[in-house]
Amino acid sequence: MFEVNKTFSHKGIGKVNEDVYFANHRYAWVFDGATGLTNRHITNTESDALWYTNMLSSVLNERIDNMSRLLSDILSECITVTWEKFLSLIEINELSAIDIPSAVGCVVRCNANIFEYAILGDCSLIVEFKDDNVICICDCRLNALDGKSLATGLEASRRLGIPLSKCKEHMLPTLIENRLKMNTPQGYYNFSNSQDAAQHSIQGSIPMETISRICICSDGFSQYYELFKLCKDCKEFIQLVASQPIECLYLKLTDAQKQDSEFENFPRLKLTDDATVVCLDVVTN
Repeated sequence: MFEVNKTFSHKGIGKVNEDVYFANHRYAWVFDGATGLTNRHITNTESDALWYTNMLSSVLNERIDNMSRLLSDILSECITVTWEKFLSLIEINELSAIDIPSAVGCVVRCNANIFEYAILGDCSLIVEFKDDNVICICDCRLNALDGKSLATGLEASRRLGIPLSKCKEHMLPTLIENRLKMNTPQGYYNFSNSQDAAQHSIQGSIPMETISRICICSDGFSQYYELFKLCKDCKEFIQLVASQPIECLYLKLTDAQKQDSEFENFPRLKLTDDATVVCLDVVTN
C-alpha cells in the first residue's frame, strides 16, 4: 500500500491552476489540463481545462477501485464518460482539436502486491527501488512536438532579433499543427476525445515489494531537474522531494524561471507552468 509522503500543486502564469491530483493508500494520479488554443470557454467556466481535469478525476475516482479490471480499460471508460459529459454542454458536436480542452497525466495503483501505472503525455513517474536504483518513466511523444514548436520560435528569435519569450505568435501555426495531431499515430495521445488513447498509454507493472517510493509530477515541476538542472538527476530530485519542504523546491524553481524571463538560457513555451508533485512511500508487509 501507499503512504502519502507529500502533495503539492501551484498555478503557473495562468489565472487558474489546471492541474488536478489525487492520492490515497491505494492509488494516485496527476492530470495536467490544456485549454483549447482558441480559448472558447465552452464550459462557461473560467477554464475549460480545469473543468475537464476535475471531471476526469471525479469519474476515475468512481471506477479505479475495481481491481479486476485493467487500468487501461478503466481509463478508456473514463475518457468516454468525461467526453460525453463535455459534449452535453454544447449544442454542436463538431469541434476542432484546437477548440477542445484536454489533459495529459499519470495514474498509478496498488493492486494487491503489484504496482500498476499508465501515462499519457508529459507527466513523469519516478520510481525509487529498495536497491537504491531510480528510474523515470514518461511518454516522450508530446515532448518531440513541443521541441518542434520551440525550434520554430528560436528560428523567429534569431531572424527578428527578439527574445524567444516574444515569439509566441510565430510559434502558433506549429502549435496548431501539433494540436491537430492529438490522438493520432502521427502525433501524441492524451485524455481527451478518443477512448482508444488509453490503449496507447505507457503502461507497466512492478512488484510492490521492490519499490520504496514513487513520485508523480507534471511537466511544470519536472523542469526542476530536466530543464533547469537544479539537481543532478531524477534520483536526487525524488530524494529532495521526500526529505525537504516542497515549497522550498518550488521557490527555487520559480526563482530560476524568473531569472530567465526571456527564455534565452532555458528555451520553453511559457515563463512558468502549473506545477504538481505527488510523493508516495511504499509500505509492504
